[in-house]
Amino acid sequence: MKPLQYFECTPSAEPHIAGTFHQIDGMRKGACPVGEFIERLYPQNWDTLPPEFTFVLKRKAKWTDLMSCAYSPGYVGMLVSEAAQNLLSTLQLPPHRWLETKVVYARDRRKYFILNYGDAPVINYPESLFRDEIEKISLTFQSYNEWVEYAKAQVAPPLIRFTRLVLDAPIDLLKRPFQATPIVSEGLKKAVEESGLVGFEFEPVRMEIVGSA
Repeated sequence: MKPLQYFECTPSAEPHIAGTFHQIDGMRKGACPVGEFIERLYPQNWDTLPPEFTFVLKRKAKWTDLMSCAYSPGYVGMLVSEAAQNLLSTLQLPPHRWLETKVVYARDRRKYFILNYGDAPVINYPESLFRDEIEKISLTFQSYNEWVEYAKAQVAPPLIRFTRLVLDAPIDLLKRPFQATPIVSEGLKKAVEESGLVGFEFEPVRMEIVGSA
C-alpha cells in the first residue's frame, strides 16, 4: 500500500487575509434560515434549493477565493470564487454539483459557487482502523453502516476517529464521516498554492492514510 499525504482544508480566519470570520453576513435573494439551507445541501435533498440565492459580504470582510460561510460548512460544501471553481473542476472530486450564486457588498457583485459534495465510495472500511476516543479502544468496521450501528448502540454519543484510513481510489477532496472538515490531497494543495488563490488554509492530517492500489 502506498502512503498518501492529505491535509485538512478550511477557510482562513486570519484577519489580514479574511478580515473577519465568518465573511458572509447572510443571504439576500431566496433567503431561508441557515439550518434549513444546510439541510438542502445533503444529496437526498438536492432538488429543494431556492432557484436563486445571493450572499452578503460582511462590512469588515475581505474578498477571498474560499469564503467562510455558515451556509456552506465543510461537511457539505465550500463557497469558492469563479477562479477557484475553474481550478477545482480539473481535479478528482467526490460526487458533487456546482451551485452558482453571487456575493455582494454595496455595489460590488461577484460570481461565486458552492461546491456541494456528498460521500465518495473510496473508503475501504475493512482495511481501515478506528478508535473510540471516549472508551479508549481500537475498533474495526466492515462498512459505514456497521460504524453507524455501533454508534447507535452506545449509551452516550461516541467519538470515533480513523487511526488508519485506506482509500481504494485516488481522490483530491474527501468528506470523512462524522467530521466537519474535509481533507484534500497534496496535489490539490499544491495546485491552489501555485495558482495564487487566497483564503485556503491547509493543516497536515495526523493519521495514517494509504492507497490500496
